[in-house]
This record gives sequence, structure tokens and C-alpha cells, in this order.
Amino acid sequence: MQYIKLSIFLLLSSCAQHNEVSIASLNTPVAFIVQGDADANINWWDSFDNSNLSAVVRQGLNDNHSLQARDLRLKSTAIDARIAGAALYPDLNLSSSATSNFDNLGDVSSASLGISSSWEIDLWGRLDATVNRSNWSDQEQVSLYRGSANLVAGNITNAWLGVISAQEKKLVLAEQNQRTKDALAVIMRRFKMGKNSVTNIWQQQKLLKSIEVQQSRNQADLSLYQQTLALWLSIPTNELNIKVNQVLPALPALPVIGVPAEVLKYRPDIEQAFAKIKAANENLAIAITNQYPRISLRSNYSTSKNSVSDLFDDWSGNLIASLAMPLFDSGERKSVVKQRKLQLEALI
Repeated sequence: MQYIKLSIFLLLSSCAQHNEVSIASLNTPVAFIVQGDADANINWWDSFDNSNLSAVVRQGLNDNHSLQARDLRLKSTAIDARIAGAALYPDLNLSSSATSNFDNLGDVSSASLGISSSWEIDLWGRLDATVNRSNWSDQEQVSLYRGSANLVAGNITNAWLGVISAQEKKLVLAEQNQRTKDALAVIMRRFKMGKNSVTNIWQQQKLLKSIEVQQSRNQADLSLYQQTLALWLSIPTNELNIKVNQVLPALPALPVIGVPAEVLKYRPDIEQAFAKIKAANENLAIAITNQYPRISLRSNYSTSKNSVSDLFDDWSGNLIASLAMPLFDSGERKSVVKQRKLQLEALI
């Protein structure tokens, strides 16, 4: 009996062998799309190496009314950034006055001359946050301009390629039309000689009609592309100057663009969204610092006399330090801080 138990145990042990399973190492991809080895050009339309296309895109970028308006807004926000930066430094003002009677305008009864300056000490970083907010707002407009420029360049390129393609197709269809007409004339002569049936004539006429329909559609597409290109160039359609014998440019080499998740941050719309978030963050900082006291310094150096000749004999100056601190505002500042936080979270 013991031998039987031992035999059963050995049999089960041999069936329950543990085999080590080895899994080959998996290579994780570093990119999700096919890439090349060419350098990425921000002026991507130049990658086609076609001077006519590059000239048309440059014309559109220079003359497009929407881009011109966007450029003016961009310059305006750049000035806002400089204006905000001026608050970090003290100002200097000159004041003067003179009093004279109407009876004797040449006789000055009193005169004064003074120089004054004021400066706010940025204890909590409010002024610095204001400058940063203006800079990020300027960066937002830069990204918005880049996005609009890419949109204009893309539509111009699509329309230009459409015009060239339609012109090439027009020449091909014209040649096919002429060949079909010549073949139809031959078939009709052979029909009169009794060598072809009327079915051959009908088939050739049907082919000719289908080519004519394609020509009509292609002409409509050509007109649409021309009008679209003229619209983006801000010129009348009859002023388009595109040669008929142009051919489609060769596709450029694929650029090295890396992993799409990394490339994403270079998109103008993503840059604009990021700049909005940073500007909202600085806006929140400004709202927080408005809850704390402000310290300002003011200085004045002036002279005042009853005659112009004695004006520069006696000068007096003073330096004033002032403190402004909110005491009670019914929770207005706290509400503004809460509102700015919600706006920031919404943008994120």
C-alpha cells in the first residue's frame, strides 16, 4: 500500500512541473508617426522649394487685412507691457506757475517752480505681477498672430495648389477631348464604310460627353480656387497672375518632429492657451496683494516768491512716506481673489 501511495505521489509531482516563462523585452516606441531627417522650418511653405508659392504666401501674409489688424493689436499689447514696466521706477514731474493782473500783464505778482517725484515700494510683488501679466498677454497675442498667419498661409497654399492642379487637369482633359473627337470621326467614317456598328458610335459619343462633363466640373473647381486665392490675397480675381504651364511642386522631405506630446507645446494655439494661464495666474497674484498695505514715497522740491527775480533764492523740499491699508470693504477683495482662482482653474 505504501508503494502504491509513493507511486501516485511521484506521478503527480512529475505532472506538476513549474516551467519558467521568459518574456522578451518590449521596445517602447519613441514616436507615433513616420519621421524624416530634415530640419523643420517654421516657414513651412518654403520647404516646397517653389519660388512662386513662396512669393504668393509672402504677399498674403503682408496684405491680408485680418493679419494687419492682428499685427496692430500685437503692437498695442507690447506697448501695454512697457507701460506696466514703467510703474517699477519713480516718476519725475516739473511744475511751474505765475500770477499777473489783467491791468498789467507784464508785472508778475507771484511765481512758483517745483520738482516732484513719487514711487510705490513693491513690498508684495504687485507691480512685478502686473508687469508679468502684461508680458504674458503680449505673448498670447504673439501666439494668436502666429496661429492666424499659419491659417492664412495654409489656405493660400491649398488654393494655389488647387489652381495649379486644376490647370494641369484642364490641359489633360482638353487633350483627351481632342483625341476622343478624332477617334469618333474615324469610327463614323468606318461606319459609313460598313466596318463599324452604330453601337461603337454611341459608346464614343458617351465617352466624349463624360469628358465634357469633367471639363465643366474642373472649370468650376478652377474658378473656385482662383476666387479663394484672391480672397486670401485681398485682391480682385482678375489680378491673379499664375502661369498656366506651372507644375505641382515635389513633396518636401519629412522633418524630424519628435514625439507628438513634445511637439504639441510648440503649436500656436497651445502657446496661446499657456500664456492665458500664466496671465491669469499673475492676475490672481495682483488680487491677493491688493489685500495688503501699500507704501508710497513722495518728494517735493520747490520755490515760491512774489517776484521772478527772487524766485531762485530760496528753495524748500520735503519727503513724505504714506501707508494705505484696506480695513473694511464688505469682502470685496476676498471675492475678487476667489473669482480669479475660479478663472484660473477654468483656463487650466
